[in-house]
Amino acid sequence: MSNEINGLGAPQTPKAGTARQEKAERNGDAQGKAADSQAAGDTVTLTDTASRLKSLENTLSDLPSVDSGKVAAFREAIMNGSYQVDPGRVADKLLKFERNLG
Repeated sequence: MSNEINGLGAPQTPKAGTARQEKAERNGDAQGKAADSQAAGDTVTLTDTASRLKSLENTLSDLPSVDSGKVAAFREAIMNGSYQVDPGRVADKLLKFERNLG
């Protein structure tokens, strides 16, 4: 549905396949109609790799994105003061990350 402002309406978008059908009707072109009937019977075949990737995607989507056990362990260590940060290790990881960016 479009709203008209000052007599100007939004342009109407043609439906899929309309241009081909109109051309076939204008020209009386049997090939255009044949192409439409072929399009209705199109099929898609997935390769074995695509099928395996889809299966892997489904398996991964079932796994939790956060390991609640690890989060709880870190939270406990931070709260009781036993969690220690190694500044040298943090600096090394930051430098490695920067090198990999460039």
